[in-house]
Amino acid sequence: MHGLPRLPRKPLEEAVLRERAMDKPTEEQIRQRAHELWEQAGRPEGREAEFWHQAARELHEKEELRDKTNEPPPTILPG
Repeated sequence: MHGLPRLPRKPLEEAVLRERAMDKPTEEQIRQRAHELWEQAGRPEGREAEFWHQAARELHEKEELRDKTNEPPPTILPG
């Protein structure tokens, strides 16, 4: 069974998908945030990976929250 054919995406859907892909944190953004965290912690040695992962997690969570707040409200059908 091949399933249903894929329907073409609407222009708005394409734009939203492109925007979300572009909004993902860049390596440079993660690097900058990791550096801020490292400085705030007193510049400890040997914890680079910890700060990198924390920065990436923070930025991804921030993006997810922004995506959720930009979603349209659910459609309520009269019934």
